[in-house]
Amino acid sequence: MKKWILIILRSVVLIACIVYLIYIVDFGDLFNNILNRLPGWVLIITIILSVFRLWLNGIRWKMVNTDFSKQLKNWDYFRYTMISSSFNLVMPGALGGDIVKAIWVGNDISSNKTRNILSVFFDRMMGMSSVLFLGLLAFILSPFLNFNFKTIVLSIAIIVVILFTLLVAYVKKGRFEYILKKWKPHRNIFSKIRNILFIFNDSVVFYIKKPRIFLGAFLLSFVIHISWFTVNYLIAHFLDINISFFDISMISCLVWIITAIPISISGIGIREVSYISLLHNYGVSADAAIGLSLYVFSISIIVGILGLPFVFMSKRKKT
Repeated sequence: MKKWILIILRSVVLIACIVYLIYIVDFGDLFNNILNRLPGWVLIITIILSVFRLWLNGIRWKMVNTDFSKQLKNWDYFRYTMISSSFNLVMPGALGGDIVKAIWVGNDISSNKTRNILSVFFDRMMGMSSVLFLGLLAFILSPFLNFNFKTIVLSIAIIVVILFTLLVAYVKKGRFEYILKKWKPHRNIFSKIRNILFIFNDSVVFYIKKPRIFLGAFLLSFVIHISWFTVNYLIAHFLDINISFFDISMISCLVWIITAIPISISGIGIREVSYISLLHNYGVSADAAIGLSLYVFSISIIVGILGLPFVFMSKRKKT
């Protein structure tokens, strides 16, 4: 019953967004004057950059994986990342492909399944934290926003960093592990959760003891996200959306966070409404904003299609 309620809610959100877009967007002007502005060579460059970004994602995922049995080879990290990009097109939110990737990896490997599945989670957390950091930096450097608003947001960010530092110190001192050892669950399901939390704690302690790995993955995330910002900025430039690189980077981060919420299939509708709402403050027309959104999504579709052959490359034969 709960599954059907979620499907109905997502369908309502999608329909509401489409109706809203039909009401405010001049689709004749969109197709005649906006979508034909982007040169073919720019589209090819943005697709190459997007695939390159996924390859770097695979490298980052390998860096944060605490399973050293090397069941996953370099090619596997890239292959599963491409598979994830394909499933992102049909899964709720912008992170649905990660769920498929985690399940796929758990089925393909023979041991240390929990560590490898958790590595998908850690890789995503690394990506989210770095994109938030860069989004905050772009927010501070934006020439459009006023100083008082920046001060408030920066203060909140500092508080969050302090709380995160305290949490890391708590785990480092073994307090969380001590609580887990004291917990004696009587049901099998809670015993499994306890074992997962032990591995989670062990992985976090590993990152704390090996700060170079954490720092290296974090810096690699900067390259990944800046290449993504560059793609969006190139498209915006050719669509005559005249805003700074920092502003388009900040907007890209906000749209990504919004579409990560699983309330629409692949963020369809939500993405377009988000671009229109955020770019409206810069005087950008709804037609141009949705043009940017459609180009960004079309690149995701092309990369997702390129990932389809990897879906049929099985690591092990399955019965």
